[in-house]
Amino acid sequence: MYAKHEKIPMKDFGSEVRATMDIDHLLNKSVLLLDLQETSLEEIFAKIIHEMDIQEPEFTSEQVRSVLFTQDAGNQFHILSRTVQSICTTGTIGGSFDYDQTWICALCMLNTVQHRHVAIARLSHPTNLGRTMQDLRFIIIVIAPSRATWTLGSDSSWRKPLSSSGELPSLFINNLHSNFSTVSNYTYRFGPGRWYPFRGLKEDFCRRIQFYATDYLDGIRGPKTIQKLFSSIVFLYFACLLPAIAFGVLNDDNTNGGINVRKVIFAQAVGGIFFAIFGGQPIIILLTTVPLAIYIKVIYKISQELGYDFYAMYACVGLWCQFFLIIYASTEMCSLMKLATRSAEEMFSLFIAIAFTVESIRAIHTSFLNNYHNCDEDHGLRKAAEEAISGLRMNATTAFNSYVDNMTASSNSPQVTFGNPCHRDTSILYMLLMFGTLWLGLFLYNFRKTPYLTRSRREWLADYALPASVLIMSFTGAYCFSDIESKLQ
Repeated sequence: MYAKHEKIPMKDFGSEVRATMDIDHLLNKSVLLLDLQETSLEEIFAKIIHEMDIQEPEFTSEQVRSVLFTQDAGNQFHILSRTVQSICTTGTIGGSFDYDQTWICALCMLNTVQHRHVAIARLSHPTNLGRTMQDLRFIIIVIAPSRATWTLGSDSSWRKPLSSSGELPSLFINNLHSNFSTVSNYTYRFGPGRWYPFRGLKEDFCRRIQFYATDYLDGIRGPKTIQKLFSSIVFLYFACLLPAIAFGVLNDDNTNGGINVRKVIFAQAVGGIFFAIFGGQPIIILLTTVPLAIYIKVIYKISQELGYDFYAMYACVGLWCQFFLIIYASTEMCSLMKLATRSAEEMFSLFIAIAFTVESIRAIHTSFLNNYHNCDEDHGLRKAAEEAISGLRMNATTAFNSYVDNMTASSNSPQVTFGNPCHRDTSILYMLLMFGTLWLGLFLYNFRKTPYLTRSRREWLADYALPASVLIMSFTGAYCFSDIESKLQ
């Protein structure tokens, strides 16, 4: 029989937002059983599963038992497949360890279960149920992964009062509230003492100054560190360069060359150097993102409408942002981020998606309007006629001058004024590149769901789906269709 042991990180109830949701789930939906009289492992788990009363489609208690216990050829052994227990060690190198055999958490992962279900049971007296369970009193069953449950189970401060209490549910809830309020204390998070401006910045500086040199030296110390450092540099180089090129092309089009690819790469390099030197840690990766591209476009439009110089206004916006950041740093307003929820991020992402969708539809509409509908179909014939008339004017004799002048005057009349030439292939190419970029980006982003390549390479393709699709389709339009005038008129 094969057994594997691994260390599982506990939940940090003071910093992880998800822990709060897990606590609420335990208080509202967990099943608590008091003083079970059963003595065998199968009877205890059958009783707990029956009391859980899971109302899920395609769920059966036999599925839970088959996953909880190890089985061979349809016969179940009296051994749990996946369990979580706390251990204690001697603290020395090569020392022994021992299990905390008063409690155990059994894990069960099923595809047919859509929600997490937790049950906590207390036996009537300590029971010997086998190896590592010789003094068992508490049993926790989790149908779905949950670190918060076994983090609480490993804490003896709330197990001891429950061992002799006759009111398990109320005492359990009170212990959860008290423990959670202790780790979420304001003083623990923000430190003791009187508040004053720039207190947080000073404390961060004092904490990090002693590790400032080692942050750089650790990258070249030890075996194979130079190799790892070089591979990381190459990876981050392309990871930062691809978005800079992709969004640099977008900024170049939005600002009419005011901010192009070269300026984006240079600004990102200078900003990265300053952040690496003065930041809280050297590994601060700066990337050009979608919100920044929209921000630059808005600033350019405002400067054009008000008649201001774009570079001067862009610099003023940066100075004002710096002023507000100084205010945030002096007042520790970053603590307000704990109030931000996932819905705020999703609404921001929705706004970005709608903005770019509207811009793409507007751009393709303008392309079809200028190159497909409102264009001069006889532009080529008129231009050839003008060139022929110019040649006749230069080489014709005096006898034909009046005739040529009449034809020239006719060609310059309002009825035959030259319009924009028709480039219907440009509009078709514009639509092909737009939908091709969308399809390629979604294809690469969903590549992690396919069985092809390795997991790391699938993740790499999904992470760089946007810049890769933009670069590939830009290359396709610039080189594969170089004969077509793809510039939007």
